[in-house]
Amino acid sequence: MNIDLNALKAIEEQQGIPMDDLLGTIANALLFSYREFKEGEADEAAKARVDIDTETGNVAVIVSELNADGEVISEYDDTP
Repeated sequence: MNIDLNALKAIEEQQGIPMDDLLGTIANALLFSYREFKEGEADEAAKARVDIDTETGNVAVIVSELNADGEVISEYDDTP
């Protein structure tokens, strides 16, 4: 999935909303949707985040698998 960064820049200029705020809002919404999509498949030893490349607009859902101490033992792309 890619986000049109030029469209976000236009919103930033026209509405005065900082690009970081727009990207943060989009990332939070995508993470919420991902968690809803994966409901019932929740792995207690995993933690997800949404990464947005600020140069290309590429979006990825990255899942970190954690050990019992909460340390990351592996990560994988689980973008639907």
